[in-house]
Amino acid sequence: MMRVSQADKVESVLAAGADYVVIGRAGNIAGQIFRLTEGQRVNVVYDGTGAEGFQESIDLLDYFGTLALYGPFMDPIAPLDVFSLPRSIKLTYPSVMHHVRTREALLARSAQVFEGFASGRWRVTIGQRYRLEEAAQAHRDMESRCTVGKLILLPGE
Repeated sequence: MMRVSQADKVESVLAAGADYVVIGRAGNIAGQIFRLTEGQRVNVVYDGTGAEGFQESIDLLDYFGTLALYGPFMDPIAPLDVFSLPRSIKLTYPSVMHHVRTREALLARSAQVFEGFASGRWRVTIGQRYRLEEAAQAHRDMESRCTVGKLILLPGE
């Protein structure tokens, strides 16, 4: 299940292999997910929004569920009382460098990633290409959440 910010992104995410897509900007993400799960809470939520989706992510988690926060650009979360967390849930902010601590691990994980793309199991959509001097526009487009797929900056000639 994937979350997108706008309805016009749903088709590209389904085409990339997601089974279900919920629309974040449509509001009530928890309601959309509870409809898909027939009212059942989930075991894991990966949340890159931070403060924006924090409480809804907590509400979605089942007993002993895990909330994995990720992304350097997510909104900061206000301090919280860990004793107020419901259902014995766990919070984590995983770092790639904690999971890939040696060169051998990096090479092994990289080989898995490249194999996933080479086999066609994973697909990448290139949404837009920008000349390097258009980098500021690329950032504005990304921040506005109006892009679909990956953005590519092309080096100067």
